[in-house]
Amino acid sequence: MSEMKIENHFAQGAIVNNGQMNVGGGTIHVHVQGKEHVVEEQAENATCNPQPDKKSILEYVMRLHPVYVRQEWQDKYEWLWKQILELTAVAEKIYDKGRQQNTTFNRNLVGNILHLMAEKKVLAITANATKMAEVLEGDANASVRAKLGEMPSRAIEQAVESLIG
Repeated sequence: MSEMKIENHFAQGAIVNNGQMNVGGGTIHVHVQGKEHVVEEQAENATCNPQPDKKSILEYVMRLHPVYVRQEWQDKYEWLWKQILELTAVAEKIYDKGRQQNTTFNRNLVGNILHLMAEKKVLAITANATKMAEVLEGDANASVRAKLGEMPSRAIEQAVESLIG
């Protein structure tokens, strides 16, 4: 989980978790992992959404590794996800969580990509949406379950397929 230190006249020294904040206009100094990012915004509401580290996404998808990753992908599954996160089509959307709550990344998109992986035999045949939602979220009825049954956009599908082969 990334942590930010905010310094401005509105929120001197405040700590914000999950890499997201909303404050009034002005200059905002955001410190993420020792690096300063300055956001200058004169609008009534300034928003800062730095990208979370890839670690949280990898931790999430690796929950499936011992249970549903096929034997021939066991040694390559983490590598595959690291490559997927570098794809331009994925990187443009993976950090936009939209209205999803309690997350720092787009779990719906991750669910779509996992569905594609199941279709392409990276994941075992027993990896259905309900079972994967249970392993990923601890709840078979988690909201990501629906996305575990849907394909990603065609651009993302093609990009991921190029890695899977």
